[in-house]
Amino acid sequence: MQQVNPALDKVKEIQIVAGLKVIETEYRVKVPVFEDVHIDRPVFVDKKIELPVGFEAIANEMALKIADRVMDNILLVIDARLDRAIDQRIKEITYPKLVEELKVTIKEVDVEKPVYIDVEVQRPVFKDYEVINPVRKDVEVINAVIADKTVINAIIKDVQMTNAIIKDVEVERAIIREKVVDVIHPRYLNMKGEPDVS
Repeated sequence: MQQVNPALDKVKEIQIVAGLKVIETEYRVKVPVFEDVHIDRPVFVDKKIELPVGFEAIANEMALKIADRVMDNILLVIDARLDRAIDQRIKEITYPKLVEELKVTIKEVDVEKPVYIDVEVQRPVFKDYEVINPVRKDVEVINAVIADKTVINAIIKDVQMTNAIIKDVEVERAIIREKVVDVIHPRYLNMKGEPDVS
C-alpha cells in the first residue's frame, strides 16, 4: 500500500530484493483532530502524596494560629465559668451582722519633747502655693552656714524704710584701707573733663 502526498517533494524510495519497493514520504498534519475516549473502569493506585517545597512552614504557621485561637476561646469560657461560680458562691455565703456603738473620746495631750526622725527623701516635688497673710516669727539660728553665691541679673529696688532699727554689729579682723582722693574744681577742667595744665 502506497501513500503519496503530491504536495510534498521529499520522497524516499528503497529498493528491496524480490521486486518489493518501500517508498517513504513526509506527511504533515496541519490541524490535529482530538477524539473523546471513554474510560469505563479506571484503576486507582495507592500512592503517597509528596508535600511541595515550602508547605511545611505554612503548616506550622497555620497550626500555631489555630492553637492561639483555641486557647483564647478556652480562656474566655473558663473566665466566664469562674466569674459565674464566684458570683454564685458569694451569694451563698452568709455572715453575721455586727452592730456596735463606738464612742470616741478626744483628749488634748501636751507633748513636751517630740521625737523627730530623719527620713530620706528622694526626688521631692515642689509646688508653688499662694500664701495669704503669712505669720513671720524671729527664730534664733545657731552656727548658721553662710555661703557666697553669685547672683546674675539681680533686680535691686529702692525701698523706703520708716523707723529703721540700726544695731551695732561686732566686726572681728576688719581690713581698713586708706585711699587718697584728689578733688579738682570744675573750672580747672577743660571741655573733655581732663585737668587743664595750662
